[in-house]
Amino acid sequence: MFQGWASALCCLMLLATTASAQNPPPPPSPQFSSILQAQQHRDAVIDAAKHSTTWIRHGCQSGSFTPLPVVKVWKRPEFDATNRPIAGLWGERVEASGCGITRLLNVATSVRSPGALVTGILAPGDTGADPTMQMDASRYAFTAAVSPGCQQAYLDDTHAVRKEKADDPRVNGPVSVEDWTVVACGRTVVVEVKFIPTANGTTVVAHAL
Repeated sequence: MFQGWASALCCLMLLATTASAQNPPPPPSPQFSSILQAQQHRDAVIDAAKHSTTWIRHGCQSGSFTPLPVVKVWKRPEFDATNRPIAGLWGERVEASGCGITRLLNVATSVRSPGALVTGILAPGDTGADPTMQMDASRYAFTAAVSPGCQQAYLDDTHAVRKEKADDPRVNGPVSVEDWTVVACGRTVVVEVKFIPTANGTTVVAHAL
């Protein structure tokens, strides 16, 4: 089964909006800060990270999970008059270490209904793609990496490599280049993924290195 992390994210993806790369995010509101600092929420993020396909496939039973001060907001949290969250989608990062392995695991949180938060796994690593683009890019990455007949593959890591300028006038911004590592039937394949911004959206191009 491919991309276990992606199936856990499907309900969250429906709420995703593309974050602006040019405008810095506003500081978190007091209500949002309270959510991020709440022990119940922090425990939920750690628990989600522990269930990452990336981590489970490595089979380490003695890992440590450390929340990192990295928060990406894709849909700004909104609150009602009683300070209950009523909308929002954001991501947080956890560093998992153990058995000689270190991975950055990303967890998404969305507001399912007033006051109710739900967490899900995002792609591992330091990809700059939002949840919707992660889903799109994963399909291209698996297509590039998985041989016919292989049914056991997962995304092991992502790494943001560089930004590059395109000579094509149809491209309206820098192209983000990332390396996505796929493990398919015991074979590790690094796939170069390019996110190309155009007037009609973002085009994804992927090929195995």
